[in-house]
Amino acid sequence: MSDKAITTINPGNHRLLRVSEEVALQLEPLLDAIPEAAGDDENILRAILAAEDPDQIDAPWKGTGLRELVETVVKFNGIRWAPSDFTEGIGVFLICDVTLPDGERTVVTTGSAACVLQLAKLHALDAFPMELIPKEAQSKRDPGRKPMHLEPYRR
Repeated sequence: MSDKAITTINPGNHRLLRVSEEVALQLEPLLDAIPEAAGDDENILRAILAAEDPDQIDAPWKGTGLRELVETVVKFNGIRWAPSDFTEGIGVFLICDVTLPDGERTVVTTGSAACVLQLAKLHALDAFPMELIPKEAQSKRDPGRKPMHLEPYRR
């Protein structure tokens, strides 16, 4: 990595990763191409209208994290980004429209740098819908950390 590192690249000028200028120039268009989740009112209204009992009325605000689906085959149908409130990390998270193995369509979120960048590349390759398996590893440097990545599902 060069001494001249870039820490701010789009979308939305959020801090991403400390990367070289060369890598940043490749990442920026991938992230810029992802639609922003701002103004997602219609999806919120659809989720409220789809509630079948009173316990589901707050479904739009109860996002499932991708970590909850580790080792599960998940079909990713599309992605949107939103700014993250976390001070550490990449500064954005993805809202992923997915289909679960039982056929249920739902939304999951991820702020994992590897998953965000993998999904951004798949979006750029126009690869959705695509079945992927969320994976979790044990960090060798930080025993409490479990970095995530996505593995293509191969039948």
